[in-house]
Amino acid sequence: MILKAWSFCLAFFLMMGTTWAGEVVTSDVRMWAQKVLKEEKALRPVEARNTVAVLYFENKTGRSEFIPLQKGLALMLLTDLFKIRELQVVERIRIQALVEEMGLGASGMVDSQTTPRVGRLLGARLIIGG
Repeated sequence: MILKAWSFCLAFFLMMGTTWAGEVVTSDVRMWAQKVLKEEKALRPVEARNTVAVLYFENKTGRSEFIPLQKGLALMLLTDLFKIRELQVVERIRIQALVEEMGLGASGMVDSQTTPRVGRLLGARLIIGG
């Protein structure tokens, strides 16, 4: 019984997570992303060692039933990381706004050429994705 209830909650959470990405970016956050990109050359390297951003995971299985896990796993990981007081976690809304402004897809953020730039723009020393 508990397993069924948990499964239902997890499925609901994952389904809702697929709709959040395009709806959460407010005009204030969008303006922040535009400003960061415009002033990119003036940004200093990230100094705080405890800053982390969590990107959506990439579904490399080719199986569509795992697509909700791309966002679901990232959101579950974020929930746990927010509990660690020593960490500063970049808000998901900022990541989404930056992705949209840069014209990157989720997979475009996780490559050896764009990851350092994205980390610097977000103010994150560490980026988690996969």
